[in-house]
Amino acid sequence: MILDIGFNELVEDVYDDISNGEAGTSTTLFDKNQTGVISSIGSTDIALSTKVLATKRINATYVLDTTLANSNTVTEYEINNGSIAYNRCTKAGVAKTSNDELTMIHTWDFQVII
Repeated sequence: MILDIGFNELVEDVYDDISNGEAGTSTTLFDKNQTGVISSIGSTDIALSTKVLATKRINATYVLDTTLANSNTVTEYEINNGSIAYNRCTKAGVAKTSNDELTMIHTWDFQVII
């Protein structure tokens, strides 16, 4: 059996490690064997806007402001620690312009399944 205190420490380790987000343009569907964004958009590997730790949950917010990823159709993003991606999300394409700010909120809910 995993003790709550040990499980909570694992969640806190992930929270402490994540720091950045990165956007891309690939339309390749998600696969668990991928290592992150497939078609990176230059200059979008930036610090998360916010990250919040709650009981067995992490919310990470990644924002592309009006100066980033313009003239690209954003279809994927990841949350990373500056080098290792923790996830890759794909979505319907959003045509990004300098008039837009694009916010992606990622929530991890952690649970033990025995």
